[in-house]
Amino acid sequence: MSVKVRFNATALARDGERVGTIKEIVLEPQTHDILSLVVKQGLLFEEDQLIPFELVDKADDEYIYLNASSDELWERSQVYNHQQYASLGARAKHENLSGKLWVRPMDSQISIIPPGIGPISPPADVPIPAEDIGLLHGSQVYDLNEKNVGSVKGLIATSLGTTTHLLLSEGVVFSMPKVVPLDWVTQLTDTQVVLSGDVAALEQLPDYEESSEAGETS
Repeated sequence: MSVKVRFNATALARDGERVGTIKEIVLEPQTHDILSLVVKQGLLFEEDQLIPFELVDKADDEYIYLNASSDELWERSQVYNHQQYASLGARAKHENLSGKLWVRPMDSQISIIPPGIGPISPPADVPIPAEDIGLLHGSQVYDLNEKNVGSVKGLIATSLGTTTHLLLSEGVVFSMPKVVPLDWVTQLTDTQVVLSGDVAALEQLPDYEESSEAGETS
């Protein structure tokens, strides 16, 4: 869908009711296409809300027209928790809005999906077969701007043994190892990993702590 979303544009329900103004956007980690709009509290909602982008019908310089009634929006939207997302410093394809990437929590299964978005899965060549996990150790890691940000120090598995995060080494950019969701991996070869986040977004990811409940694999 080719729709220009503008910061502070007013979202209108199908019945004409003002829903709120657009604050931010949530992006699909592989393509940076818009998945959800973040609508400010104050008009229809008492808290900032995630509204699926698939509900957008059209847009102009002032308004976003939604193909849903006010009542339907109450059913389809979810409260936006900014602590679950990281902001891209680069605006990518959406120059006038802050783009957000969902940060998968530690010890969550791959089947856990971003709130209000729907299923997100890495491309078919990104999930790491168990027999190849050891090959990733030491691979160089690059952000979306092709900047080297470190190397793979290890992988993080859940208590059930499902690998969900990689451990980004310290020393090149960051002073502490960073826990990076595998959802952010866009390319994977024998020697390098490319991520959908930039340095600004990676900075917001949690530092790795030895006492973490999830287990590190090598």
